[in-house]
Parts: sequence; C-alpha cells; structure tokens
Amino acid sequence: MKRERRKKMGYRKLSQILALVGVLVFAAGSAWAVTITYQDNYINWPGWTPQYTDDQIGTPAVGNMMVTLDDGYITKIEIQVIQRQLFDSLFINTNWNGNPGEYQDWDIYVRTNTGTTPLLYSVGSAYTYLLATQPQEGIWSGRWGHPAGIDTGLTANPAGITVNETYDGSILTYEFAGLQITGNFVIGYSQWCANDVFLTPVPEPFSLLLLGLGVVGVASIGRRRIRK
Repeated sequence: MKRERRKKMGYRKLSQILALVGVLVFAAGSAWAVTITYQDNYINWPGWTPQYTDDQIGTPAVGNMMVTLDDGYITKIEIQVIQRQLFDSLFINTNWNGNPGEYQDWDIYVRTNTGTTPLLYSVGSAYTYLLATQPQEGIWSGRWGHPAGIDTGLTANPAGITVNETYDGSILTYEFAGLQITGNFVIGYSQWCANDVFLTPVPEPFSLLLLGLGVVGVASIGRRRIRK
C-alpha cells in the first residue's frame, strides 16, 4: 500500500515537472513583447580611455535606455536625453558572441544629422570610428578620443530594416521594423562630442533576453568575426 502511494506521488511530481517544463518552453517560444530598462552605468565604453573621465560633461545629459523586444526583434529603443545635440549616433550589435573584447562588432548604425531624420546603415566587417575631437578654436568636445560615430565601412539602407525617430525634448525614440536579434545584443549611444555616452551592460543579461526570443532564436546564436 505504501509502495503504491509512493509510486502515485512520484508520478504526480513527474507530471508537475513536465507541466512546468511545458509552460517554460511555450513561454520561450511565444511572441511576447517585453521592455527592459538599462541604467546609465558606464562613464566610458569599456576599452576606451578618453581625456575627460567625468560621467557627464556639460550638456547633453543622457539617462536610462529602454529596449523593447518582441519575438526575437528589437522594435523600439528609447533613451532619456536632455538638450540633445546633433549629430548623434546609435550603435547596435545584434549577435554578440559574449566575448567582452568583441562587443563593438556592430551590425547596425543610425546617425541623425538634422531634426529627426535618421540615416540607417549596416556595418561591414571592417570599419573606422569617428572620434570626439580635441577642443580647439571655441569648438567644445568634451570626451575627446571616445567613439562618437562610424566613418567608413557603412552600407546605406540595409534591406528589410526600417527606422523612424521622434524626440520630445526628454525621450529620444527609435522605432524599428525588421531588426532581428539572434543572441545577445549590445547597444551604444553617443553625440558628436561624446559629452555623455551610453552602453548596455557587457555582458548582456541573457536571462532577460529569453523573454523576447523564440526557441529558434535562442538556439541560433552564432559567432561573428571581430571588426577592427
């Protein structure tokens, strides 16, 4: 009798475990939208030592970043920006391999020169940065020597991806269509002067990313070549 009861209890526990696994698999494979908020934790991007090391040098002021994921796609990036200055740049690595030294393996670059008209580019395997320049002749550039944009290795208007941009004086919003991620991602932001820069955590908390990825996306993490 006791053995029979234990057997039933064992089957019940096994059923509960299988049910839980089923729920988790279903949740991972479902098209869930989730917004993750990242704090402004970096003074400079890792690996860069510019001349000024204060977190914020005058204006503009950059705060937190909110990233919305939906079934393996980045659909929206919102950044707290006060007194925005142009040009500014958004850098996206859609498939970071997890090596901290290779987080700058950028795939997508967005640059805005005037108003809210973003220029969208894919980034090649070899590219060069535009660095914030040393202040001279009354032109102020706070964090000189830090990446502020990408100069070469760009292809305009990558197929299948679009971006729209709005700015209300405090929140800068990029809305994307077709921007797929296939693993960890890294997002950076800077103005021409790099007075206050932003970078999502390196390494990216992968457990949070599961909420925005389907099972296929999770399984298809690849390794890309480093860009110099």
